[in-house]
Amino acid sequence: MLRWSNWCRSTSCSMAAAAALLLIATAPASAHAGPGADRDHHGHDHGVVRAALPPGAVGHIFVIELENEDASTTFGPGSPATFLNGTLLKQGELLENYYATGHASLDNYIAQISGQAPTEETSADCLGPGTTLNTLIGSYDDLLPGNLDPNQQLYPGQVGGHGCIYPAPVQTIGNQLDRLYPPNRFTHVAAWRDYDEDMGNQPTGRELGTPDPLGGLDCAHPALNGDDLTNTAETGDQYADRHAPFVYFHSIIDDQARCDAHVVPLGVVQINPVGPDVFTGPFSHDLQKEETTPAFMFVTPNL
Repeated sequence: MLRWSNWCRSTSCSMAAAAALLLIATAPASAHAGPGADRDHHGHDHGVVRAALPPGAVGHIFVIELENEDASTTFGPGSPATFLNGTLLKQGELLENYYATGHASLDNYIAQISGQAPTEETSADCLGPGTTLNTLIGSYDDLLPGNLDPNQQLYPGQVGGHGCIYPAPVQTIGNQLDRLYPPNRFTHVAAWRDYDEDMGNQPTGRELGTPDPLGGLDCAHPALNGDDLTNTAETGDQYADRHAPFVYFHSIIDDQARCDAHVVPLGVVQINPVGPDVFTGPFSHDLQKEETTPAFMFVTPNL
């Protein structure tokens, strides 16, 4: 079974991002139409009744972020994403009327993986004051004081303050998965991975990280409490920290080896007009075998 969801950053969706969630299950779906058959947003009967999935039936979850397009552009009748909108959508469901937590990139990414509400800074993509379109220099500062909200009954787990990098006690879905499913001690495959487009493509110091054997940099981000130069694209490197939410948590970045294993480059594709395209990098490598495919895969775009 495939499930697709989309959300908009604003009510008008003028700068919306569409998030695709694929739940790949092993349980077969019955193939007859009936009173419980699925209907799409036009009311058309899909002719498929889906049984409830038993616990553990979902083997892999892919979250694929599609930035800066109106939901109707991606899922409307004239969508250029023909495989997504034409092929996969018929195998799953489009869940509509989901709306974002904030109106930028970073605040929504952080909310997705941790449940944390936006701060004044993350609501502005952690761009510094006086930022213009020509000087998109951001900040990579600690969130201070980073204390728990005094009303934990109403806001459980929420922390407050000013800044961008959450203190170590603040957890993400990655921390939760590591506790439930520690990395396999034989294959070293972790339960989750974050794949970030263009991360570390150019060794210019734009972002700092650990060289990945398949290309790019692992766990790439600016120096702590330094300037973030990843908000402006460079030739061959359009990676943006604000699209890589896991590097905004000390619970992830403070353990360099652990972060290197989880937060990796997406990889590259060489377009071949006369033959198959060639994919290289961590994402295509991990998908070669089921045993190397993480249970939770979070895929983010460049600028």
